Amino acid sequence: MLQIFRRKTFWKKTLWWVWKVYEFFCVTIVTLYIAFMLVAMVSYFNDSYVLPNKMVVKRVFDFTLSGRTDLFASDGYTRLAEDMEFICFNDRYIKVFTMDPGGGVFDGETNLPVPKEKRDITGLSKWPHSCYGYYTAWLDPELLFERSQEPFVASCNSRNFSNSSLKNLAWLEKRRCRSRR
Repeated sequence: MLQIFRRKTFWKKTLWWVWKVYEFFCVTIVTLYIAFMLVAMVSYFNDSYVLPNKMVVKRVFDFTLSGRTDLFASDGYTRLAEDMEFICFNDRYIKVFTMDPGGGVFDGETNLPVPKEKRDITGLSKWPHSCYGYYTAWLDPELLFERSQEPFVASCNSRNFSNSSLKNLAWLEKRRCRSRR
């Protein structure tokens, strides 16, 4: 029996098998980690919410770390605006500000852009560059996702309970907010 251990080929084969087992476990761990990260990334980019005017805001994958937030029509498939920076919305209209062309005001009933000459009837602003919808300030659409954690949620001070024309205040009450500290 001792002669088996004294042979050089025995140790070479044993070390070779130990190395192969080690490689197998390393590859398995790395593969499981990559699979976990892919599942986490898919669930992160699966976030969406429905506004009171039935339009859908979705986080879309675009090969950046944070993705982008797009506005879709009430059917959930027709893209109306890409890469939104700020939004202001009420029961019917949504005003979108984007860095790229494609922003503006959209009608939630027709899912069409509102012409520039008719934008005053939306009731979204009392003066230029203001917001008078469900929130009193322009809002980053990322702040309304369910998975958003503090401090990345909308401020409680900007919720607009004083706007008597809003019909769905229950939607606003369900949204998480953060108080100023």
